[in-house]
Amino acid sequence: RSIEKMYCALVWGGFAEQKGKIIKPIARSTSNRKKMVAGDKGKESETRYVVREEFECLTLLDVFPVTGRTHQIRSHLASIGHPVFGDTLYRGKNRRLTNLTTSERTEALRLLKLMPRHALHAAEIGFIHPVTQDKLRFSAPIPGDFANVIEKLKK
Repeated sequence: RSIEKMYCALVWGGFAEQKGKIIKPIARSTSNRKKMVAGDKGKESETRYVVREEFECLTLLDVFPVTGRTHQIRSHLASIGHPVFGDTLYRGKNRRLTNLTTSERTEALRLLKLMPRHALHAAEIGFIHPVTQDKLRFSAPIPGDFANVIEKLKK
């Protein structure tokens, strides 16, 4: 548990609180073997998040998985009604479009074309070196397609 990770995620909807945590067990879906489900059964899982920036119908989050379950961030965020933008497996793409106004839908479709994948990026990892005991931290810039979508949202 000495590894610390931080992800950037662009998710649907707005948040009432600027930070929070999701503590829900995660198990494999019985109807879709590729999907994980956050609910009452499965392995204990915890995800923390901080709102970085809010836009009209999307929010940019910094996400910190405390545990490391398969699809943890995607399934946890979807379980609280904030699926990752562009995530076809966890209802973050076409299904969310039906809840938007015509102008919001037009803009969302334009952004989905700019980034034809889910908007989740492993931004930082930190750990203690097993030999030297030095605390190491590595970061990766947000990829071009993701950064482009954020830039368009800011305009």
